[in-house]
Amino acid sequence: MGQLIRQYDWAGTELGVPEHWSAALKTAVRLMLTTNYPIFIFAGPRHIQLYNDSYARTLGPERHPSALGMPAQECWPEIWSAIGPEIQAVLDGHGSTWHEDVPFEVRRHGRLEQTWWTYGYSPIEDDDGVHGVLAMCTEITAIHARKAMLRQSYTALAESMDQGFCVLEALDDATGAVRDFRFLECNPAFEQQCGLKAAIGKTVSELLPEVESWWIEHIAQVRRSGAPLRFEVYSAAMQRHFDAYAFPIGLPEQGKAGLLLRDITQRKNDEAALLESRGQALDIARQAEADHQRLTAVLEATPVGLLVADAQGGVLQVNQEFSRIWGQHLPATSSVADYGEWKGWWADHAAHHGQPVAPADWPMARALRSGAKAGGVIEIESFDAPPRRRTVASSAAPVFDREGHLIGGVIALMDITDRVRAEAALRDADRRKDEFLAMLAHELRNPLAPVAAAADLLALDYANADRARQTSAIISRQVKHMTALIDDLLDVSRVTRGLVTLEKTPLDAKRIVSHAVEQVRPLIEARQHALTLHITPEPTYVCGDHKRLVQ
Repeated sequence: MGQLIRQYDWAGTELGVPEHWSAALKTAVRLMLTTNYPIFIFAGPRHIQLYNDSYARTLGPERHPSALGMPAQECWPEIWSAIGPEIQAVLDGHGSTWHEDVPFEVRRHGRLEQTWWTYGYSPIEDDDGVHGVLAMCTEITAIHARKAMLRQSYTALAESMDQGFCVLEALDDATGAVRDFRFLECNPAFEQQCGLKAAIGKTVSELLPEVESWWIEHIAQVRRSGAPLRFEVYSAAMQRHFDAYAFPIGLPEQGKAGLLLRDITQRKNDEAALLESRGQALDIARQAEADHQRLTAVLEATPVGLLVADAQGGVLQVNQEFSRIWGQHLPATSSVADYGEWKGWWADHAAHHGQPVAPADWPMARALRSGAKAGGVIEIESFDAPPRRRTVASSAAPVFDREGHLIGGVIALMDITDRVRAEAALRDADRRKDEFLAMLAHELRNPLAPVAAAADLLALDYANADRARQTSAIISRQVKHMTALIDDLLDVSRVTRGLVTLEKTPLDAKRIVSHAVEQVRPLIEARQHALTLHITPEPTYVCGDHKRLVQ
């Protein structure tokens, strides 16, 4: 480029750098030629244009090299009306100028194109005055295009967001503290998320006079610290819950902040409803647990053995009385088919009395199968070691849910072993009582014959006194015997009432046997039985009740 400049003088001939140029102008030329920054010079009143290699690249092939040494007005006719007066003003001594991001329509590729430039003009001067203009320039069209694209992307992004977005400008009071914020930008979602309309240009206090103070305090904190802040809040003024993110924009002294908002009211309501639902579920679970505990307490307190089964007959729960009846080591039972391990025999004195109970005939199996109550008296064999036999009265019933579906069954067992044994003992006692009364009836009749015979003999006129005494003795003994028999009848009543008492005294067993034989002798003689007694001559003493021993 230096070679090209030296090819031309003011008239365009090869004269090198004119000797009459001022030292200031020569110095400016040397500076221009030694820097890589785009610089050009407008020299003299005709604004002859000189430039370096960096500026030559800016001009492009359409203007370089013809622009070298050309008056500026001829080189830049399309923009001379904008730059010419300013260049002349610098030549006239009005000082330097500087411009950033200035648009010019420049002819390129045979047509006008929109370009952007950052440039400045400085006078080349000495004590004799201004000799030219030193211009520094940079084309920023590409940068401006990128900025425009970024701006468009920013706008498109802001408008497509479902989050509310706004840019706020801080308004300070006299002390420098933030008193309010003005809305500079808002995206379409901002109104939807916040419910605030036409917010741009207005302050927060103007839109929401009753807004909570923490809104301004949070954003002011972001401005002071220069750090972003995320927070969840509820605004009573807007009656909404927000998930907010505030962040600084630009330099702190610019007082700008960005704010992203999302209305999370529905989510909060859902969370509150979920918490309430969980609380209700916990209350229900606690109530169910309490009911279960109460049911368990009732099951354990009742003197009846209880078993709860599912719909298939599997054992779910038993109480202690059931375990006592059947044994502590119950077999695993998951369905009615497992009832074959439970041993039992019918004990209801029906046609099948004493027969084994089949798995399908257990009361629980019948209740689940028929959906109705079932029961029976069964003698069971427990799972104890060794096993024990017990007689139980069982009653099973199905359990249905609210929709009428079968969900299980329950069976109650009452251990009636002692009662059955007591009933058998009573039946035996009753039978023995009947036998005793029958025998006693005969015994009451037997003494009558000798009494009657003795009476007949006494009625005869016998002179034999010995005979009369013997007859009288017989009558006396038989009367005493009948008295004893009547006492025995009274003893039956005492036996049934538990009032029998024994009068124990030393007795000779030989006399007891003799009295007993005497009482039954009429029966022996009536049946023509032969009775032989073998009694030792010596007395044999016992301690007992004479009357009971004779009986």
